[in-house]
Amino acid sequence: MPPLCLSLLEVSKQRELVTHAAFLLPVIFYRNTSIVIFFFRIILYNSLTNKNKSENCVKYQLLAVLLGIASAITSNVCAAAGVSETEYKPQKVVYDVNTETIQGLDSIISRASYLSTITGADPFDQSIVLVSHGPEIAFFATSNRDKYKDLMQRAQSLVDSEVITIRMCKVAAESFGYKPEDINDFVEMIPMGDAEIIRLQNEEDHAYMR
Repeated sequence: MPPLCLSLLEVSKQRELVTHAAFLLPVIFYRNTSIVIFFFRIILYNSLTNKNKSENCVKYQLLAVLLGIASAITSNVCAAAGVSETEYKPQKVVYDVNTETIQGLDSIISRASYLSTITGADPFDQSIVLVSHGPEIAFFATSNRDKYKDLMQRAQSLVDSEVITIRMCKVAAESFGYKPEDINDFVEMIPMGDAEIIRLQNEEDHAYMR
């Protein structure tokens, strides 16, 4: 038998090696890759810096291989999260809309649209209301219709199909210099955004979202 094989067999009989190998099992089942990598580095360092080129060096090399396998196992196990099969019923929701960017408004509209889809898109049993009372008011202005044409067309389509309702605070609009006639006609103007959000929660059982 080759000398290297004999050395490996002799090292494998040592109690210390068995103890170290057993130590790897809870590390593997704990599924903590960072711990595995930490010990992997220590063992590699000891293997490379060990001045006694004998059985100890081979032992460290074997443990490094075992920890490498453990690291690969934990990486594969933790690679993906599970997805639960949850069914959602139609909901009543009010979105508190206050954003400075067109990307922020687009995100809120997209979330509201998907919420409608995932809860059945039933206009009779669900209610999704967006209450606008921030800088995004300017995006709904008729003077900016061409500038934000794509998003405004999508928003109007969702309103026309009764997927969502968009309401705007009249006080906030006026503070930004807009009158009701300056806003796209698919938006419903209300006296005050905060009061409407509170009313929808307390009187019509809408959940609050931002």
